[in-house]
Amino acid sequence: MAAEIYTFPATMSMRTAGSTDARSGAGSHDDVPKPVEDAVQSVRDMVLRDAFEYREIPVPASLADYGIGVEISSGERASTAVSGWIMVLYSHRMRSGWRSRWRCVAFASWALRREQHNSLTPSLYWTDIERLLVDRLPGSLMGTVSVNHNTSFESSDDVEPVASVSCEARASWTPDVRDGSILDAGRQIDMWALFLTSLMENEEGSDIFRG
Repeated sequence: MAAEIYTFPATMSMRTAGSTDARSGAGSHDDVPKPVEDAVQSVRDMVLRDAFEYREIPVPASLADYGIGVEISSGERASTAVSGWIMVLYSHRMRSGWRSRWRCVAFASWALRREQHNSLTPSLYWTDIERLLVDRLPGSLMGTVSVNHNTSFESSDDVEPVASVSCEARASWTPDVRDGSILDAGRQIDMWALFLTSLMENEEGSDIFRG
């Protein structure tokens, strides 16, 4: 469940927020900043989308002092395979590149039909990302959209090579958190899940935002 999707960096002992030791204050977690505790609580309170499976992933200690890492995938029953992840990062100090102590980084991967790919494909998907990631500082969003062509081969002489096209998106942004306000990390995670949902609902990658 998303209630415990929270990882301390490897430089601290690897406990999950909400574990017995963490709740009792044992160990090295007494100095966890209040904004981080509030962000963790927002993840506990978030509503998970039925179309997806959620799983905790580790956050590299090199990225930030604290992090929430979530892998999101469409599961085996989905007709369109979509997967991705998001990390919500917190730094003890303000970072000039972030303009904040907070930063989100995310990744998505999905298949394309060959006829879907043209020179406009990356721009169409990026437009969707811009529309969906609404709770962010203006000018803080950056990333890439890549289209990959793959051909699979088998050693058998009577098997033809199989060509496929896939797409990947990478994005990072600074959540719009005012001084003294609480970061709704669950909302940030759900915004990325909404983008993944849009990929399943409309494989054309345009005009897919439904509010």
